[in-house]
Amino acid sequence: MFLPTTAAVASLIFTKEQETESMAFLDYLSITAIVSTIGMFLTGIAICRTIKQRGSTEGISAVPFALCCVSCFFWLRYGLLKNDRTVIFINLVGLSLEIVYTLYYYVYTIRKGSLNQMLLISLATCAAMLIYIDGMAPPYDTAVAHLGMMCLTLNILNFGAPLASMKEVMRTKSTETLPGPLIFANLIVAFQWFLYGYLVDDIYMKVPNVIGIILSLIQLSFFVIYPAPQKMVK
Repeated sequence: MFLPTTAAVASLIFTKEQETESMAFLDYLSITAIVSTIGMFLTGIAICRTIKQRGSTEGISAVPFALCCVSCFFWLRYGLLKNDRTVIFINLVGLSLEIVYTLYYYVYTIRKGSLNQMLLISLATCAAMLIYIDGMAPPYDTAVAHLGMMCLTLNILNFGAPLASMKEVMRTKSTETLPGPLIFANLIVAFQWFLYGYLVDDIYMKVPNVIGIILSLIQLSFFVIYPAPQKMVK
């Protein structure tokens, strides 16, 4: 009869303790990532407030709202596919908020025709994904890989959206138009979700958030290269 040595028993206990600590850290990271990401989603309130003050959507694009809706919908289905409660919860919250923002935008915009087209494309994209994942029902590993790539692409598009203002920053040599706090928050959220993806060993979470970290750092570097002018205090 084989009896484990003291060293083997100690090693087993140490391994169990490591696993317990890792799970505790993952739970803590999930909570902080959820709080940070919801904070990011709530920035849409400020945009809606601006629309109300102006009385129109002039100069404000609906693309970020529509793109975020599609991204959250895809990630929600991905979370359901992998039975990841953290991913399910945060994207359910995000999808709900983004739908409210989009409806608010719809009420104030005078260009409802172009917005209808954008919403139709968004709905068609989501429907096509559901037809493929649920209707055609590919093998689980294939479904995870394909849907993961779709989510990865959408995440990169979301992170890259603020780069559209870089041309104006370089032209004026000023970062007055860049939302510094929002970009910094993007960096924190991307880092948290990269770490979460690393711990659960999900490449489709790791890759887009690494790119998100890089893009956020590039945008923050412009605050050093082109600092906003100091306002004179009288």
